[in-house]
Amino acid sequence: MKTILILLAMCGASSAADFDAIRAATVKIKGADDNQCSGIVVSPEGDMLSAEHCQLGDGVEVIFPDGKRARGKLEYD
Repeated sequence: MKTILILLAMCGASSAADFDAIRAATVKIKGADDNQCSGIVVSPEGDMLSAEHCQLGDGVEVIFPDGKRARGKLEYD
């Protein structure tokens, strides 16, 4: 948790509202073999970023903080 707070501060997050907005954009990404990673929503269209080491296969399930679920597709650059 300490590392996350430091990174958020480096991004300019300074208030409780900033931290709440970042937390609301954070998602869980589950692969077909129950492998899991986290990601963050970066656009209104639903584009998300995750770490490069998250190799979860083609079809993934995205779980939002409110419990809603959606199917997704990973694209690697």
